[in-house]
Amino acid sequence: MRAKYLLIVVLSLSLFACKEKQNSNSVKEENKEEVQTYFSITEYFVDQWNNRRGNPYTLLRIVTLNGKSDSAFVVMDSTLWFSLRAKFDAADISDPKFLGKYKDEIFNDETTETNHIYFEAKEPNLFMQKMDISVDMFNDKVKSVYVETREDKENYAHTQKLQYIPDRIFQFQESERSSDAPDKDLRIEYRFDY
Repeated sequence: MRAKYLLIVVLSLSLFACKEKQNSNSVKEENKEEVQTYFSITEYFVDQWNNRRGNPYTLLRIVTLNGKSDSAFVVMDSTLWFSLRAKFDAADISDPKFLGKYKDEIFNDETTETNHIYFEAKEPNLFMQKMDISVDMFNDKVKSVYVETREDKENYAHTQKLQYIPDRIFQFQESERSSDAPDKDLRIEYRFDY
């Protein structure tokens, strides 16, 4: 008699537990509503660093300021990596607050066998003005990230063109125009292959 009673209690509890688990899963699914955002440059560079961390890289840095160039070899470490990606991170538009502020389109380039995800600002006062992510058609790996930014203040304009091609180059072109100082044109390249 006691065994029957114990069997009934165990079966009842297991059914209740399964039902409770099923209810909690459905609640999680309801709360899991996906919020659509644009491409996250920050997450992309985190992934890139996780793939490279611990691997020895020596890069060739070429700095050209107002037509005068200098070069040096530099070791890729976490400090350098985070300073390189900081300019891209500043242009990240993955926060939901940016939804609707950019025109976005996807197009295929059969010649280069790439798909392009292209974003362009709808408003001239947005920091990130253009972004093009080139993705391999066959394996969906990012082949390059290109970003243009613009910052305008009274009597001052700062523009940037940023490009990253994995395992090939980081490239930054910056231009500053001010009524209070001479114009500044800066180009910095970090080449993986030299």
